[in-house]
Amino acid sequence: MKTLNLLIFKIADEDFVIEIDNLIQIIRYIKPTPIPKTPPFIEGIIVLRNMVIPVINLRKKLYGEVEEKAKKPKIFIAKINDLTLGFKVDDLHKIISVEEDKILPPPPAIEGMSVEYIKGIVEMEKNVYLYLDLPKTISKEEIDILKNIKKEEKRK
Repeated sequence: MKTLNLLIFKIADEDFVIEIDNLIQIIRYIKPTPIPKTPPFIEGIIVLRNMVIPVINLRKKLYGEVEEKAKKPKIFIAKINDLTLGFKVDDLHKIISVEEDKILPPPPAIEGMSVEYIKGIVEMEKNVYLYLDLPKTISKEEIDILKNIKKEEKRK
């Protein structure tokens, strides 16, 4: 059975995990430069090692417009659909290892959130984590918007 390495992070009052396979780096929150005419969940761009990286606010993406409460938000940089993207989260905890067969199927509905983004449920040490399918959080249209942001910034 395959063992998965998962990063635990917090958004609002929920604990999530994602696979670390596509994870590049974790950084302290840097306020992104806003980009006009983009969806509200795209906070803007940051420049990291001469790379322009769009930053997605996962709280806004998953829950819509909700009050930000994070004292020390973080950004994790990941490669999704051939794009390097930053994802703002409220907090990061640790990396855990889980046997693939220990992952439970997702529930049919989670109040206030779209379940198509949820791969499953991970229960570990009396904690329950929502296993987020990170690539599914970004639609084809949103990928096109993000690619255009990167193209526009390269031209400047």
